[in-house]
Amino acid sequence: MGTPTWWTNQMPELVHRRELMQTVEKWQTMYVRYKCQPEAQVTQTGWDLSMSQRYADQLALEEQQPYLSEESLLYNGLAPTNIALRIVEAPAEFAVPVKQDRRLTPNFKVRVEVSYKSRCSFPLTLKAYVISQQEKDSVPEWVPDDFLDPDLPQRKPVTELKGTTVITHHFEGTAAGSPKHGSSKAAQAQQLGGLLAGGLDAAAAAQALGLAGELDPRLLEQVLQQTAHGGAVDPATAAALAAAAQLGGATGNATLDALSNALGGGAAAAAEAEAQMSHDYEFSSVELVKPTRMNKVYLVFACSILEQDLMFVVYNIPTVGICRAEQRAKACQKLGVSYAELGGVDALFAADNPLGIGQGGPPARSITLQNGGGGGSLVQQQQRKRGSGPGWGDGSMMGLDGMGGQTRGYGEGLMGLAASGSDMNLAALAAGADMAGMGMGMQLDGVMPGLADAAAAGVMGGGAGAVRLGGMEGAGDAQPRSRAALRELLIEEYEGTGLHRKLSPLDIQALESQAGFPIECTASNHSVTISQQQWDEFVGQYRLVLKLLRQIANVWNLEDPCVIAGFDMDRLGTVQALSLEPVGTFICRFSMSQPGCLVLSCRVAPSHPNADGDGLLHAIIKLDDLFERRVETWMRDFAGASHILDVYRNKRVDKRKVFASNYTRLRAMDVLEAYDDIYI
Repeated sequence: MGTPTWWTNQMPELVHRRELMQTVEKWQTMYVRYKCQPEAQVTQTGWDLSMSQRYADQLALEEQQPYLSEESLLYNGLAPTNIALRIVEAPAEFAVPVKQDRRLTPNFKVRVEVSYKSRCSFPLTLKAYVISQQEKDSVPEWVPDDFLDPDLPQRKPVTELKGTTVITHHFEGTAAGSPKHGSSKAAQAQQLGGLLAGGLDAAAAAQALGLAGELDPRLLEQVLQQTAHGGAVDPATAAALAAAAQLGGATGNATLDALSNALGGGAAAAAEAEAQMSHDYEFSSVELVKPTRMNKVYLVFACSILEQDLMFVVYNIPTVGICRAEQRAKACQKLGVSYAELGGVDALFAADNPLGIGQGGPPARSITLQNGGGGGSLVQQQQRKRGSGPGWGDGSMMGLDGMGGQTRGYGEGLMGLAASGSDMNLAALAAGADMAGMGMGMQLDGVMPGLADAAAAGVMGGGAGAVRLGGMEGAGDAQPRSRAALRELLIEEYEGTGLHRKLSPLDIQALESQAGFPIECTASNHSVTISQQQWDEFVGQYRLVLKLLRQIANVWNLEDPCVIAGFDMDRLGTVQALSLEPVGTFICRFSMSQPGCLVLSCRVAPSHPNADGDGLLHAIIKLDDLFERRVETWMRDFAGASHILDVYRNKRVDKRKVFASNYTRLRAMDVLEAYDDIYI
């Protein structure tokens, strides 16, 4: 893939300094979709009032109903004649992979330019949307969901973007050449025309403007009907008007001209009163809520015009949303921006964090995942492929709410439900999955003995001290929001739960990366700190996970086999771990996109209707689900999953052997508790 045309030699520096994209006007396309038209059309000039009126009239004829102009904003005398959208500012960093929850800087700025005659008054709401490559390829057919259903955002909040994504501005203007109110009878006639077009009774309008008795209301209504759509007054009406009205001594022709101007005629006079105005919509603190699963996405800014038509501008430079730093190399390849071809890009993300604070030190190196027959335990393979830990986002997955309800969490939206795009019954998800009994396809070896041994000591019953690696400072030496301070908090709060299972070095390393620290703790980045906002957000997420662990303590503490994978096991690690396993093998892991939830990832047959591109099925278990049924019950009843994969021992175990005795014991405890309640 060649370098994209929008990438220049200045781009690495612009991204590094978080500056504006150059020549942004070249990388956008404006579209207008008039009411009831099958597709939007590319336009250079924007939305046009006369075109919209023509389509509205055509629709009325097709429906064989008279078009009630007084009920439409198109004919109230306050509509603009033209509206155009232009992106005038965009952040250069959008052109490279964007980490979720990283605020884009500078802000996107969209300019709305309005032309009008005499007077103009209308609101315009501009919204930012994310569209996929597939939607981009057929963008003339694209329509926002909330355009068809204005109440949709109240029922289903937007989850693709956060920050300032919706802005409303009320355009109000009067052309400099327009007569002032009460300045003359001609001005009164113009105002009369506006009132009539707005639906006011002709006699009442004439009375309000002091023209009662001077003009026949029925005659005015005839003029209105004949000129409302840009037509001319017929000779009979013109003669009657000339004979009936004398405004301030003016002739009948002058009267006709004044009324004609007020009611839509008189192009020359209207041109003299034409004016322009503009407003810049600034979309600040925009962030991608979720990673995009290595798919390119685009930004679109769209608006509804006068409750009739759709207008939008597409920013033609794509990005890829990621959740971990080591994904950048692959994401850049998706964008055609290769690290190898564009040296120096890797250095732009040193000490990366979502807010761009605390820059400094060398970048965390990305290590390419080897997907072949090489040795190494799954834990070691995970360590080899990690560049900066899992992050909290790993794409979307199926939900299970009472075995079949809606369970989409706060992070759902943009990038794809697994295969079918809807929540499914857990038992039904795995229906038809062919069970097999093959063992692991990988063997343990000593590729990374030090770290692997330490990990084994932590996960398989080692002491808590195993997580204090690398000569980090003691509790008294830790500076605020530093790596050492975070480690202290992680261990202290975890040990406070009373859980028997210990955090492994890989768990700590993954959690540090999720908080925003580089994966490699070197002398140059040892003193890196994260922002207070990052700290607070991560601690809140971590405590949600601890709440989950307390709820599932009996299963989390199981270590032989290890039923629930640690924090180091993310979606990509799951794909790698299950790639050589037979159908029916599954892993239980934490959800990285929805802290406080679990995910069951199961290897299914390629023909399974809900399988993703890796042949896996992902089902989410929320904390609320665990108040209804225990986690082991969810696993036992997952019909398509037969064997648990212990990724730390390279062992595949029949789930019935894991949960049989434990389930019986828990059932017995429930019975005893019931008897206690009776006799108390």
